[in-house]
Amino acid sequence: MRELDRLPDMNALYPRLVASAARRGPRSGDPEGVRVRDVTVDSAQLARYARATGMTLRDEAPITFPFVLAFPLVMDVMATPEFPFAPLGAVHIANSIRQSAPLRVGETYDIEVTLERTRPHKRGTLVDMRTLFFPSGERSEPIGEQTSVFLGKGKPPAGEPEGGRVVGEGETSASVAEWRFTRADVRDYAEASGDRNPIHVSLVGAKAFGFPAPIAHGMLLAARMAAWADARREFDIDFYKPVVLPARVTLHAGDVLELRRGEKLHARARAV
Repeated sequence: MRELDRLPDMNALYPRLVASAARRGPRSGDPEGVRVRDVTVDSAQLARYARATGMTLRDEAPITFPFVLAFPLVMDVMATPEFPFAPLGAVHIANSIRQSAPLRVGETYDIEVTLERTRPHKRGTLVDMRTLFFPSGERSEPIGEQTSVFLGKGKPPAGEPEGGRVVGEGETSASVAEWRFTRADVRDYAEASGDRNPIHVSLVGAKAFGFPAPIAHGMLLAARMAAWADARREFDIDFYKPVVLPARVTLHAGDVLELRRGEKLHARARAV
């Protein structure tokens, strides 16, 4: 596992991601994982995140915030020549989060990211990116872990295709909340999270990947849903149709949470 002395700078990572998209030839599909020690939960970043997601600012981070904290490490692994597909244009299919204790402002953590599994999908290749969070200097059990499932479109590898979903079906009731997402909301989230993928922040970039307009970040939707459910220990979400901006969506609650626009399903989640 590679050891980095700090979290990667997302502005420096994007040229590597672009270069990866232009790279031709075979890829091993077995990139080395990365680790950074002594990462501090910064109060200013957490405040930006709370404003962008509509969450209440506390000294403990919400359950979806560790995704943002580890995102540069995930991108660092995906930018390597060995990663099985070009990361630009990859689709975030699902996310599964578990934590025994929240991350807290001012505390430091060791973070590890690895490509845990590669498998076929009917539209290309699925990868499971696994992230572990340890209190700095402790190597026993992680206090938090997450698995992010991404789809790289293209020719599937050999094997029986899988769906990549983590939530499954469930009953819901009538709508319990209505939210409007605009391009300004998404720009705020991009600044707070560091995820400035062109499909989210650029009309030209969105159209280049087949969208009529920029789309909302999946993990922005996840943060709103997790906050409504007051998720503390577990949160799983499957992403279906993208939310093209601007959009007004409704949240339905029951055995599962569903984010819909009319009959169109955008996301389904389960929270504990």
